[in-house]
Amino acid sequence: MHTSPPLKAMIMLPASRNTILYACVYRLPQIVALITACLLSSAMAAAKAAFPSRPLDRAQVLVWMDFGESTRRVEKLISRAGIDFQPATDYLDLVKTLGAPAEFLDALGKLRAVGATPSYSAEQQAAFGQLSACLTLARKGQESDAVKECQVATGSDPSVTYFALAEVLMRQRRVEDALAALRLAAKADPSIPETHNFLGLALGDLGDKRGAKKEFQKAIQLDPDFDSPYNNLGGLALQERDLKTAGEEFRQALRVDPDSASSHNNLAATLILGGNLDGGIAELRKAVLLEPEVAFRHSGLADALVRKKDFEGAVGEYRQALALEPKSAQLHAELALILWRLQRTDQALAECEAAGQSPGLNDQIRNACAPIQQQAASNASQPGTTAATRPSGTNAPLGLVRLPQSCGRGFAIRLWRGSTARHGPRH
Repeated sequence: MHTSPPLKAMIMLPASRNTILYACVYRLPQIVALITACLLSSAMAAAKAAFPSRPLDRAQVLVWMDFGESTRRVEKLISRAGIDFQPATDYLDLVKTLGAPAEFLDALGKLRAVGATPSYSAEQQAAFGQLSACLTLARKGQESDAVKECQVATGSDPSVTYFALAEVLMRQRRVEDALAALRLAAKADPSIPETHNFLGLALGDLGDKRGAKKEFQKAIQLDPDFDSPYNNLGGLALQERDLKTAGEEFRQALRVDPDSASSHNNLAATLILGGNLDGGIAELRKAVLLEPEVAFRHSGLADALVRKKDFEGAVGEYRQALALEPKSAQLHAELALILWRLQRTDQALAECEAAGQSPGLNDQIRNACAPIQQQAASNASQPGTTAATRPSGTNAPLGLVRLPQSCGRGFAIRLWRGSTARHGPRH
Protein backbone atom coordinates (compact mmCIF):
# COMPACT_ATOMS: atom_id res chain seq x y z
CA MET A 1 0.00 0.00 0.00
CA HIS A 2 1.47 3.31 -1.04
CA THR A 3 1.48 6.04 1.56
CA SER A 4 1.97 9.61 0.38
CA PRO A 5 4.81 11.45 2.09
CA PRO A 6 3.80 14.13 4.56
CA LEU A 7 3.49 17.65 3.21
CA LYS A 8 6.55 18.82 5.14
CA ALA A 9 8.67 16.07 3.57
CA MET A 10 7.83 17.40 0.16
CA ILE A 11 9.61 20.60 1.06
CA MET A 12 12.64 18.75 2.49
CA LEU A 13 13.34 16.47 -0.52
CA PRO A 14 17.12 16.57 -1.28
CA ALA A 15 16.66 16.31 -5.02
CA SER A 16 16.75 18.27 -8.20
CA ARG A 17 14.30 21.05 -9.14
CA ASN A 18 12.46 18.55 -11.33
CA THR A 19 12.04 16.15 -8.42
CA ILE A 20 10.59 18.91 -6.30
CA LEU A 21 8.30 19.96 -9.12
CA TYR A 22 7.14 16.38 -9.55
CA ALA A 23 6.46 16.08 -5.82
CA CYS A 24 4.45 19.28 -5.87
CA VAL A 25 2.43 18.12 -8.87
CA TYR A 26 1.94 14.74 -7.26
CA ARG A 27 0.51 16.34 -4.14
CA LEU A 28 -1.39 19.09 -5.99
CA PRO A 29 -4.88 17.65 -5.38
CA GLN A 30 -4.20 17.38 -1.65
CA ILE A 31 -2.76 20.90 -1.54
CA VAL A 32 -5.76 22.34 -3.35
CA ALA A 33 -8.11 20.47 -1.03
CA LEU A 34 -6.23 21.74 2.02
CA ILE A 35 -6.28 25.36 0.84
CA THR A 36 -9.98 25.12 -0.08
CA ALA A 37 -10.81 23.65 3.31
CA CYS A 38 -8.92 26.47 5.06
CA LEU A 39 -10.67 29.13 3.01
CA LEU A 40 -14.09 27.60 3.59
CA SER A 41 -13.36 27.27 7.29
CA SER A 42 -12.34 30.94 7.51
CA ALA A 43 -15.39 32.06 5.54
CA MET A 44 -17.69 29.99 7.74
CA ALA A 45 -16.08 31.37 10.89
CA ALA A 46 -16.46 34.95 9.61
CA ALA A 47 -20.07 34.36 8.64
CA LYS A 48 -20.76 32.84 12.05
CA ALA A 49 -19.15 35.79 13.82
CA ALA A 50 -21.01 38.40 11.77
CA PHE A 51 -24.06 40.08 13.28
CA PRO A 52 -26.81 39.10 12.94
CA SER A 53 -26.05 35.39 12.74
CA ARG A 54 -29.63 34.61 11.71
CA PRO A 55 -32.50 36.43 9.98
CA LEU A 56 -34.26 39.16 11.94
CA ASP A 57 -37.61 38.26 13.45
CA ARG A 58 -40.72 40.43 13.52
CA ALA A 59 -40.12 41.71 17.06
CA GLN A 60 -36.51 42.71 16.38
CA VAL A 61 -37.50 44.80 13.37
CA LEU A 62 -40.19 46.60 15.38
CA VAL A 63 -38.01 47.34 18.39
CA TRP A 64 -34.65 48.07 16.81
CA MET A 65 -36.05 50.60 14.33
CA ASP A 66 -36.49 52.93 17.36
CA PHE A 67 -39.77 54.56 16.32
CA GLY A 68 -38.43 55.27 12.84
CA GLU A 69 -35.12 56.79 13.98
CA SER A 70 -32.96 53.75 13.24
CA THR A 71 -34.52 52.27 10.10
CA ARG A 72 -31.23 52.71 8.21
CA ARG A 73 -29.55 50.42 10.71
CA VAL A 74 -32.35 47.83 10.47
CA GLU A 75 -32.15 47.96 6.67
CA LYS A 76 -28.43 47.19 6.90
CA LEU A 77 -29.04 44.22 9.20
CA ILE A 78 -31.76 42.88 6.91
CA SER A 79 -29.43 43.20 3.92
CA ARG A 80 -26.97 40.93 5.75
CA ALA A 81 -29.27 38.20 7.00
CA GLY A 82 -32.82 38.80 5.75
CA ILE A 83 -35.96 38.25 7.82
CA ASP A 84 -37.62 35.05 9.00
CA PHE A 85 -41.23 36.19 8.55
CA GLN A 86 -43.50 37.37 5.77
CA PRO A 87 -44.61 41.01 6.38
CA ALA A 88 -48.40 41.04 6.07
CA THR A 89 -50.58 44.12 5.71
CA ASP A 90 -51.38 44.34 9.42
CA TYR A 91 -47.69 44.15 10.28
CA LEU A 92 -46.81 46.89 7.79
CA ASP A 93 -49.61 49.05 9.22
CA LEU A 94 -48.10 48.57 12.68
CA VAL A 95 -44.62 49.51 11.44
CA LYS A 96 -46.09 52.64 9.85
CA THR A 97 -47.87 53.54 13.09
CA LEU A 98 -44.57 53.27 14.93
CA GLY A 99 -42.97 55.95 12.75
CA ALA A 100 -41.25 54.10 9.90
CA PRO A 101 -40.69 56.25 6.78
CA ALA A 102 -42.41 55.39 3.52
CA GLU A 103 -39.27 54.11 1.78
CA PHE A 104 -38.62 51.65 4.61
CA LEU A 105 -42.19 50.40 4.47
CA ASP A 106 -41.96 49.94 0.72
CA ALA A 107 -38.72 47.96 0.98
CA LEU A 108 -40.03 45.85 3.87
CA GLY A 109 -43.22 45.01 2.01
CA LYS A 110 -41.21 43.54 -0.89
CA LEU A 111 -39.16 41.18 1.28
CA ARG A 112 -39.64 37.44 1.43
CA ALA A 113 -38.82 35.25 4.39
CA VAL A 114 -35.50 33.42 4.42
CA GLY A 115 -36.40 29.75 4.72
CA ALA A 116 -39.65 28.47 6.15
CA THR A 117 -41.72 30.99 8.08
CA PRO A 118 -42.04 30.09 11.77
CA SER A 119 -45.29 28.98 13.33
CA TYR A 120 -46.14 30.87 16.51
CA SER A 121 -47.70 29.40 19.63
CA ALA A 122 -50.62 31.06 21.37
CA GLU A 123 -48.23 32.33 24.07
CA GLN A 124 -45.88 33.82 21.48
CA GLN A 125 -48.75 35.55 19.70
CA ALA A 126 -49.98 37.00 22.99
CA ALA A 127 -46.50 38.26 23.88
CA PHE A 128 -46.11 39.87 20.46
CA GLY A 129 -49.49 41.54 20.92
CA GLN A 130 -48.35 42.96 24.26
CA LEU A 131 -45.08 44.17 22.73
CA SER A 132 -46.97 45.83 19.87
CA ALA A 133 -49.35 47.49 22.33
CA CYS A 134 -46.40 48.72 24.40
CA LEU A 135 -44.73 50.39 21.42
CA THR A 136 -47.99 51.81 20.06
CA LEU A 137 -48.90 53.37 23.42
CA ALA A 138 -45.39 54.82 23.73
CA ARG A 139 -45.70 56.32 20.26
CA LYS A 140 -48.93 58.02 21.39
CA GLY A 141 -47.19 59.43 24.46
CA GLN A 142 -48.93 57.09 26.91
CA GLU A 143 -45.70 55.85 28.46
CA SER A 144 -47.14 54.68 31.79
CA ASP A 145 -49.54 52.30 30.09
CA ALA A 146 -46.81 51.31 27.64
CA VAL A 147 -44.50 50.28 30.48
CA LYS A 148 -47.16 47.93 31.86
CA GLU A 149 -47.60 46.22 28.50
CA CYS A 150 -43.85 45.86 28.01
CA GLN A 151 -43.38 44.41 31.48
CA VAL A 152 -45.92 41.69 30.70
CA ALA A 153 -44.26 41.01 27.35
CA THR A 154 -40.84 40.37 28.95
CA GLY A 155 -41.88 36.80 29.68
CA SER A 156 -41.07 36.02 26.05
CA ASP A 157 -37.91 36.82 24.04
CA PRO A 158 -36.31 38.85 26.86
CA SER A 159 -33.38 40.17 24.81
CA VAL A 160 -35.86 42.12 22.65
CA THR A 161 -38.70 42.84 25.07
CA TYR A 162 -36.47 44.19 27.84
CA PHE A 163 -34.82 46.35 25.20
CA ALA A 164 -38.27 47.70 24.25
CA LEU A 165 -39.06 48.33 27.91
CA ALA A 166 -35.82 50.31 28.22
CA GLU A 167 -36.79 52.43 25.20
CA VAL A 168 -40.08 53.39 26.84
CA LEU A 169 -38.45 54.04 30.22
CA MET A 170 -35.87 56.31 28.59
CA ARG A 171 -38.70 58.33 27.02
CA GLN A 172 -39.89 58.90 30.60
CA ARG A 173 -36.32 59.80 31.63
CA ARG A 174 -36.32 56.86 34.05
CA VAL A 175 -32.72 56.17 33.20
CA GLU A 176 -31.82 53.92 36.13
CA ASP A 177 -34.85 51.70 35.46
CA ALA A 178 -33.95 51.62 31.77
CA LEU A 179 -30.39 50.59 32.68
CA ALA A 180 -31.72 47.70 34.76
CA ALA A 181 -33.91 46.55 31.84
CA LEU A 182 -30.96 46.75 29.44
CA ARG A 183 -28.80 44.66 31.74
CA LEU A 184 -31.48 41.96 31.66
CA ALA A 185 -31.61 42.21 27.87
CA ALA A 186 -27.81 41.81 27.69
CA LYS A 187 -27.95 38.86 30.10
CA ALA A 188 -30.52 37.15 27.87
CA ASP A 189 -28.31 37.62 24.79
CA PRO A 190 -24.92 39.34 25.21
CA SER A 191 -24.17 39.14 21.46
CA ILE A 192 -26.46 41.99 20.36
CA PRO A 193 -24.51 45.22 19.64
CA GLU A 194 -27.69 47.34 19.83
CA THR A 195 -28.07 46.42 23.50
CA HIS A 196 -24.51 47.40 24.38
CA ASN A 197 -24.80 50.67 22.45
CA PHE A 198 -27.99 51.51 24.36
CA LEU A 199 -26.34 50.49 27.64
CA GLY A 200 -23.58 52.97 26.87
CA LEU A 201 -26.09 55.77 26.37
CA ALA A 202 -27.84 54.98 29.66
CA LEU A 203 -24.55 54.86 31.56
CA GLY A 204 -23.46 58.11 29.94
CA ASP A 205 -26.69 59.78 31.04
CA LEU A 206 -25.92 58.67 34.59
CA GLY A 207 -22.41 60.14 34.42
CA ASP A 208 -20.54 56.83 34.14
CA LYS A 209 -18.40 57.77 31.15
CA ARG A 210 -15.93 54.95 31.68
CA GLY A 211 -18.72 52.38 31.72
CA ALA A 212 -20.34 54.01 28.70
CA LYS A 213 -17.09 53.86 26.75
CA LYS A 214 -16.70 50.14 27.49
CA GLU A 215 -20.20 49.41 26.25
CA PHE A 216 -19.71 51.39 23.04
CA GLN A 217 -16.45 49.55 22.42
CA LYS A 218 -18.20 46.23 23.06
CA ALA A 219 -20.85 47.15 20.48
CA ILE A 220 -18.11 47.87 17.93
CA GLN A 221 -16.37 44.60 18.78
CA LEU A 222 -19.61 42.74 18.04
CA ASP A 223 -20.25 44.70 14.84
CA PRO A 224 -17.39 46.88 13.50
CA ASP A 225 -19.76 48.25 10.83
CA PHE A 226 -22.20 49.77 13.36
CA ASP A 227 -21.90 53.55 13.06
CA SER A 228 -23.78 54.63 16.21
CA PRO A 229 -21.19 53.53 18.81
CA TYR A 230 -18.46 55.39 16.90
CA ASN A 231 -20.62 58.52 17.05
CA ASN A 232 -21.24 57.93 20.73
CA LEU A 233 -17.53 57.54 21.49
CA GLY A 234 -17.00 60.78 19.58
CA GLY A 235 -19.69 62.41 21.67
CA LEU A 236 -17.93 61.40 24.88
CA ALA A 237 -14.64 62.76 23.55
CA LEU A 238 -16.30 66.00 22.54
CA GLN A 239 -17.75 66.42 26.02
CA GLU A 240 -14.19 66.28 27.29
CA ARG A 241 -13.06 68.68 24.52
CA ASP A 242 -10.79 66.00 23.07
CA LEU A 243 -11.27 67.20 19.52
CA LYS A 244 -8.68 64.88 17.98
CA THR A 245 -10.31 61.72 19.31
CA ALA A 246 -13.79 63.01 18.56
CA GLY A 247 -12.86 63.72 14.95
CA GLU A 248 -11.32 60.26 14.57
CA GLU A 249 -14.46 58.57 15.89
CA PHE A 250 -16.80 60.61 13.69
CA ARG A 251 -14.68 59.83 10.64
CA GLN A 252 -14.87 56.15 11.55
CA ALA A 253 -18.66 56.48 11.68
CA LEU A 254 -18.58 58.03 8.20
CA ARG A 255 -16.34 55.24 6.94
CA VAL A 256 -19.02 52.78 8.04
CA ASP A 257 -21.90 54.87 6.71
CA PRO A 258 -20.89 57.75 4.42
CA ASP A 259 -24.53 58.80 4.03
CA SER A 260 -25.16 59.40 7.73
CA ALA A 261 -26.36 62.97 8.19
CA SER A 262 -25.79 62.73 11.95
CA SER A 263 -22.15 61.75 11.47
CA HIS A 264 -21.56 64.66 9.08
CA ASN A 265 -23.25 66.94 11.62
CA ASN A 266 -21.07 65.65 14.45
CA LEU A 267 -17.87 65.99 12.46
CA ALA A 268 -18.94 69.53 11.58
CA ALA A 269 -19.24 70.42 15.26
CA THR A 270 -15.75 69.10 15.92
CA LEU A 271 -14.26 71.05 13.02
CA ILE A 272 -15.96 74.27 14.10
CA LEU A 273 -14.82 73.90 17.69
CA GLY A 274 -11.31 73.36 16.33
CA GLY A 275 -11.47 76.61 14.37
CA ASN A 276 -12.20 75.15 10.94
CA LEU A 277 -15.44 77.01 10.30
CA ASP A 278 -15.45 76.50 6.53
CA GLY A 279 -14.85 72.76 6.92
CA GLY A 280 -17.65 72.56 9.45
CA ILE A 281 -20.08 74.40 7.19
CA ALA A 282 -19.19 72.05 4.32
CA GLU A 283 -20.07 69.04 6.52
CA LEU A 284 -23.33 70.68 7.63
CA ARG A 285 -24.30 71.25 4.01
CA LYS A 286 -23.77 67.54 3.36
CA ALA A 287 -26.06 66.75 6.29
CA VAL A 288 -28.74 69.06 4.87
CA LEU A 289 -28.49 67.42 1.44
CA LEU A 290 -28.86 63.98 3.00
CA GLU A 291 -31.82 64.94 5.21
CA PRO A 292 -33.48 68.05 3.74
CA GLU A 293 -36.75 67.14 5.46
CA VAL A 294 -35.25 67.46 8.98
CA ALA A 295 -35.62 70.93 10.46
CA PHE A 296 -32.68 70.40 12.81
CA ARG A 297 -30.31 70.11 9.86
CA HIS A 298 -31.28 73.53 8.50
CA SER A 299 -31.16 75.29 11.86
CA GLY A 300 -27.77 73.72 12.61
CA LEU A 301 -26.40 75.05 9.33
CA ALA A 302 -28.00 78.43 10.08
CA ASP A 303 -26.16 78.60 13.42
CA ALA A 304 -22.83 78.06 11.67
CA LEU A 305 -23.65 80.63 8.98
CA VAL A 306 -24.32 83.17 11.74
CA ARG A 307 -20.83 82.53 13.04
CA LYS A 308 -19.57 83.11 9.50
CA LYS A 309 -21.60 86.38 9.54
CA ASP A 310 -23.60 85.12 6.56
CA PHE A 311 -26.83 86.40 8.06
CA GLU A 312 -28.86 86.26 4.86
CA GLY A 313 -27.88 82.64 4.39
CA ALA A 314 -28.85 81.94 8.00
CA VAL A 315 -32.27 83.56 7.49
CA GLY A 316 -32.88 81.29 4.49
CA GLU A 317 -32.00 78.15 6.46
CA TYR A 318 -34.18 79.19 9.40
CA ARG A 319 -37.11 79.77 7.07
CA GLN A 320 -36.64 76.29 5.64
CA ALA A 321 -36.52 74.86 9.16
CA LEU A 322 -39.74 76.68 10.05
CA ALA A 323 -41.44 75.39 6.91
CA LEU A 324 -40.83 71.93 8.38
CA GLU A 325 -41.62 72.83 12.00
CA PRO A 326 -43.85 75.93 11.87
CA LYS A 327 -44.82 75.69 15.55
CA SER A 328 -41.31 75.66 16.99
CA ALA A 329 -41.01 78.55 19.45
CA GLN A 330 -37.24 78.08 19.57
CA LEU A 331 -36.82 78.42 15.80
CA HIS A 332 -39.06 81.50 15.64
CA ALA A 333 -37.02 83.15 18.41
CA GLU A 334 -33.68 82.30 16.77
CA LEU A 335 -34.85 83.75 13.46
CA ALA A 336 -36.14 86.84 15.28
CA LEU A 337 -32.68 87.52 16.69
CA ILE A 338 -31.09 87.31 13.24
CA LEU A 339 -33.69 89.62 11.72
CA TRP A 340 -33.19 92.11 14.52
CA ARG A 341 -29.46 92.05 13.88
CA LEU A 342 -30.29 92.92 10.26
CA GLN A 343 -32.43 95.82 11.59
CA ARG A 344 -35.66 94.26 10.32
CA THR A 345 -37.48 95.00 13.54
CA ASP A 346 -41.00 94.48 12.21
CA GLN A 347 -40.12 91.04 10.84
CA ALA A 348 -38.31 90.16 14.05
CA LEU A 349 -41.36 91.20 16.07
CA ALA A 350 -43.59 88.99 13.91
CA GLU A 351 -41.35 86.01 14.65
CA CYS A 352 -41.47 86.75 18.38
CA GLU A 353 -45.25 86.90 18.22
CA ALA A 354 -45.27 83.54 16.45
CA ALA A 355 -42.97 82.15 19.16
CA GLY A 356 -45.39 83.41 21.81
CA GLN A 357 -48.20 81.41 20.22
CA SER A 358 -46.20 78.20 19.83
CA PRO A 359 -45.66 75.27 22.18
CA GLY A 360 -42.31 75.30 23.92
CA LEU A 361 -42.40 78.96 24.92
CA ASN A 362 -40.20 79.49 27.98
CA ASP A 363 -38.48 82.25 29.91
CA GLN A 364 -35.33 82.03 27.79
CA ILE A 365 -37.34 82.75 24.65
CA ARG A 366 -39.33 85.52 26.37
CA ASN A 367 -36.10 87.16 27.51
CA ALA A 368 -34.62 86.92 24.01
CA CYS A 369 -37.68 88.60 22.50
CA ALA A 370 -38.08 91.28 25.18
CA PRO A 371 -35.54 93.79 23.65
CA ILE A 372 -37.12 93.33 20.22
CA GLN A 373 -40.57 94.07 21.59
CA GLN A 374 -39.23 97.10 23.46
CA GLN A 375 -37.55 98.41 20.30
CA ALA A 376 -40.75 97.90 18.28
CA ALA A 377 -42.76 99.75 20.91
CA SER A 378 -40.25 102.59 20.94
CA ASN A 379 -40.40 102.86 17.16
CA ALA A 380 -44.22 102.91 17.25
CA SER A 381 -44.24 105.75 19.82
CA GLN A 382 -41.89 107.83 17.67
CA PRO A 383 -43.34 108.00 14.14
CA GLY A 384 -40.72 108.31 11.43
CA THR A 385 -38.11 106.43 13.46
CA THR A 386 -36.39 103.83 11.31
CA ALA A 387 -33.20 103.16 13.21
CA ALA A 388 -33.02 100.02 15.27
CA THR A 389 -30.61 99.09 17.99
CA ARG A 390 -28.64 96.02 17.12
CA PRO A 391 -28.79 93.17 19.62
CA SER A 392 -25.88 92.53 21.92
CA GLY A 393 -24.91 90.52 24.94
CA THR A 394 -26.64 87.25 25.75
CA ASN A 395 -29.44 87.90 23.27
CA ALA A 396 -27.11 88.01 20.28
CA PRO A 397 -27.08 84.85 18.15
CA LEU A 398 -23.35 84.37 18.66
CA GLY A 399 -21.05 82.38 20.92
CA LEU A 400 -22.09 78.94 19.71
CA VAL A 401 -21.37 76.02 22.00
CA ARG A 402 -21.80 72.37 21.04
CA LEU A 403 -23.09 69.86 23.51
CA PRO A 404 -23.60 66.12 22.91
CA GLN A 405 -27.27 65.31 22.65
CA SER A 406 -29.00 61.96 22.52
CA CYS A 407 -30.46 61.45 19.08
CA GLY A 408 -32.32 58.19 18.86
CA ARG A 409 -29.62 55.82 20.09
CA GLY A 410 -26.67 57.95 19.02
CA PHE A 411 -25.15 61.30 19.91
CA ALA A 412 -25.82 64.27 17.66
CA ILE A 413 -24.17 67.61 18.24
CA ARG A 414 -26.32 70.72 18.25
CA LEU A 415 -24.81 74.08 17.42
CA TRP A 416 -26.17 75.66 20.59
CA ARG A 417 -26.13 79.10 22.20
CA GLY A 418 -25.07 79.90 25.71
CA SER A 419 -23.35 77.78 28.34
CA THR A 420 -26.60 77.03 30.16
CA ALA A 421 -28.23 75.11 27.30
CA ARG A 422 -28.08 71.39 28.09
CA HIS A 423 -29.86 69.77 25.21
CA GLY A 424 -31.01 70.73 21.73
CA PRO A 425 -34.21 69.45 20.17
CA ARG A 426 -34.58 65.74 19.51
CA HIS A 427 -34.64 64.99 15.83
